[in-house]
Amino acid sequence: MAYSKAVLATCIAALVAAAALSATASDGSSNPSPMPYRPFPSLDYLAVKSTTRTTSFSGTTLDNPCTAVPEAISVDGNMQLTTYVGTMADGRSRVWLTETTAIQGTDAVGNVTYASGSSTDDVTYGPGPFTLLKYKKMNTPDQFHAVFVMDFNPVTGEFTVTLQADCSNGLP
Repeated sequence: MAYSKAVLATCIAALVAAAALSATASDGSSNPSPMPYRPFPSLDYLAVKSTTRTTSFSGTTLDNPCTAVPEAISVDGNMQLTTYVGTMADGRSRVWLTETTAIQGTDAVGNVTYASGSSTDDVTYGPGPFTLLKYKKMNTPDQFHAVFVMDFNPVTGEFTVTLQADCSNGLP
């Protein structure tokens, strides 16, 4: 007997919920530790392409736009990006991604600045390409942010990442 994808997803969700409710901690108490976080997209995908890539920014030069004097900040670092691209049961395209970034820069007089962080996004998109902007605050007293421009190509299912500078956090 064949079951629909929706019925199977509902059964799996019910089993996971039942297991979580009936679990006990290793010390025998009825207050178990929470279930571990699993970075995987929801079960409503028909097809999934998964990729993990690291983009290096070695030798990239940025200028802090928050200062009046131009600064040539030589940046080194990388972004590790894992993506899951799929078509949902209702026909919409969806990409789920997680990124971890760490960069460090040095200006002409030896001042060191850095930024790091990670994030997760779940995006439903139309038939064309789109761009995500990730702002990472540099450790300066002003609003200097490294901006990671992430251009998505729906044909390849992959992001191209470039680095820019901004004097804001991207919020209005």
